[in-house]
Amino acid sequence: MGIAYNTIDELLQHPKVLELYQKEIDERTAQFGRVEKIKKFTLVNAEWTQETGELTPSLKIKRRVVEKKYAHLIEAMYSMDKTG
Repeated sequence: MGIAYNTIDELLQHPKVLELYQKEIDERTAQFGRVEKIKKFTLVNAEWTQETGELTPSLKIKRRVVEKKYAHLIEAMYSMDKTG
């Protein structure tokens, strides 16, 4: 896409990248009801692995670990509803 960036974090926040992910999410959830669709998301600069604790040995997401580890990002998504 020809996006100039200096860091991965900068790339993950670029409007074109966020737009690409939003389009993918919208396409993959088109058949879902309104309440089932993903409304907000945040891209993180981290690979989720068993070693870092986010995945089980069968590669399922450990939701409690993810919720605790990324609580500040999750809270920020919800606070955006109140401020903007």
